[in-house]
Parts: sequence; structure tokens; C-alpha cells
Amino acid sequence: MTSWFRAIMGFANAGFPPKGKYPTIDIPAMKLNLSDCNTESGIPHHELLCGHPEPEKKHGMKLVYVAGPYRAETREGVAQNVAAARHVGRLCVQKGWFPVLPTVNTAHFDHDFPGLADDQYWLDGTMEMMRRCDAVVLVDGWQYSSGAKAEIEEARKMGLKVYMSSNVLPELAKVNA
Repeated sequence: MTSWFRAIMGFANAGFPPKGKYPTIDIPAMKLNLSDCNTESGIPHHELLCGHPEPEKKHGMKLVYVAGPYRAETREGVAQNVAAARHVGRLCVQKGWFPVLPTVNTAHFDHDFPGLADDQYWLDGTMEMMRRCDAVVLVDGWQYSSGAKAEIEEARKMGLKVYMSSNVLPELAKVNA
């Protein structure tokens, strides 16, 4: 028997939270009223609705994804974009964040190993890196990057805070170098 089914069966006469506080959700072949949920069952709302436990909250060091332009017309232009991302990454470290720098992680792979993987592979990989972060900070020139714009859109859908520059990134802690 699945955990969500056990949860539904166990909430029949719970009385908490108060009736009518939560909406009724239509699920094929059943109706579920979240007002029937209670904390005494030990099964939280997320597991009841999704069928799996809620992911653990991130603790410890905060990761910030550094989003900005990568592509350029020349290899030197790419190198300048990578250098700009590294500069923002250094500023993030000074504010106590751990920078995740996708442009640095695989810099020049597209030039050094042509045909290794298609564009979508790299875009999907960097998007996955971002999903594992706590926030996003932008590098100057992000407005001209379709990749950075897509990352901003995805970050906002996920509820990640997007900082328009390292100047507005909050300081978490002083880092001793």
C-alpha cells in the first residue's frame, strides 16, 4: 500500500487542520480534502500529495550559480566571458557564498573537443547545476545571452532568488583567505 493511500485512509476523522482551511483536490477516482490531513499521522502534506517525502532543506554552505554570457564570436571573446564569470565568482566567495561557475567548469570544451556533445547537452547540464543551488547571481552582459535568460526564467520558476549583480548579493560571512 503506498504512503499516500495510507495517509488518506488515516486522516478520515482527524479533525486537524480545521475543516475548510485547505482546498479539495480532484484526483482520478477519488477526492482528497487537505483539511482531512493531520500532523498526528506523521505523513506530511507533501508526501500525501506527491507520493514521496519532501526533499530535505539545504543546509550548510550556500551555493550561488553564476549566470552570464559564455558564447562569443572568437575564442578570445569566450575567454573574456569566462574571466568575467571568475571575477564575479571571486566576489561571491568574499561574501561567503560558494560559486558554481558553469562557464569555468567546461570552458572551451566546445572548441577543444568539437562534436563531443551537442548544444542541448551543455545547456541541460548547466541547468541541472543551477537547480542544485540556493541562488543565482548575474554577470554583466547577461541581457545578451539567451542561455542566461533561460536560466533566470527557470530560477524564478523554482523560487530561487536572482541577484542582478554581485553588488546586491548579500554577505553571508567573512571568508579568511
